[in-house]
Amino acid sequence: MRFTLIFPLVFTVAALWTGAAFAQTPDELFSSGVATFQKKDLKSARASFEAALKLDPSHVVTLFDLGLIESQEGHNGRAIALWRKALALAPEFRPAREAIEYARTKLERAEISHEVETWEQLRETALANTVLEKYLGIAVVLFFLSAWLLLGFFGARRRALLDEKPLPGFPVVATLFASAWVVFSGLAIAKAIDMQELRGTVVTKKIEARSTPDQAGTPLFDLYEGLEVIVRQTSGDWFQVTYPGGSTGWVPRSSVFTTADQAVQ
Repeated sequence: MRFTLIFPLVFTVAALWTGAAFAQTPDELFSSGVATFQKKDLKSARASFEAALKLDPSHVVTLFDLGLIESQEGHNGRAIALWRKALALAPEFRPAREAIEYARTKLERAEISHEVETWEQLRETALANTVLEKYLGIAVVLFFLSAWLLLGFFGARRRALLDEKPLPGFPVVATLFASAWVVFSGLAIAKAIDMQELRGTVVTKKIEARSTPDQAGTPLFDLYEGLEVIVRQTSGDWFQVTYPGGSTGWVPRSSVFTTADQAVQ
């Protein structure tokens, strides 16, 4: 009786120990994927990269390399989606940005007719390429510098009034630092707002955006592989999306890869 109770326990411990011994870390899986990718074994490389991302979804280089595989297999929409996800995690990761620019040249439609919005221009030039921490750090430094200089100015002005001496000149440097602080604080706020906006990439060759979240909805406009959209809301298996500066409509959830998704869907 005692043996029948102990044996399952021993077997379970042995199984757990064996599994732990053969488990691979994300770095090991990534290295394995790189090795098989270099041998042109894309299937094995994909399996290794996808396994690594299941353990560490924020591994930027793995996302980038998985995007390379998608691109080589002709899935440029999914490749761009993976690279945009990498940029969402690491905005200053230049290889992903350069890869997107190259892949866009292979798309059927790199963009569609739309109105250029001031917000999108700001995002493209100042927000998308920089991490929030950089703007916050600069804003903090500028705040203390401008505060120190302004306090010094007002202290000097007070002493001059008490001693009936000429007042100090206009605090040009302090004003410049204070103005820069306002600008970088605004950029930090804008970056934080942008990070809350869910974006996605169309991964099908062409999809009709509809007026309602079902196939019976009236077709409104077409979206193409690789286009970036803003996800407004969800309803079952549908996303309501807006093409920046363009129209809003409903598309099947499977046609859009959002930057908040896991790399493997």
